[in-house]
Amino acid sequence: MQHPADGRTDVIVQTINLPKFPAGFLFDKQVLEIMTERIFTVAKRVRQRIESTSKVGDEVTSNKFQDLSYELDKQVWQFRVHMQ
Repeated sequence: MQHPADGRTDVIVQTINLPKFPAGFLFDKQVLEIMTERIFTVAKRVRQRIESTSKVGDEVTSNKFQDLSYELDKQVWQFRVHMQ
């Protein structure tokens, strides 16, 4: 069964299942820590999707998820470097 993608901002916010971003002033390091954790969480979810799409034989989607996983891992690494 296929489900159409719904990329509207309000739908994504409701379904992403991540903590609400803190309001108010944040120091740079706080933002880097929050964003690193969020990107890492999404990267873990993408790796789960790689496995599940591969199991059902959808190699094209699995490959796209692998590309996304690589980019997310690179972003996590870059955020961590900036925190040092």
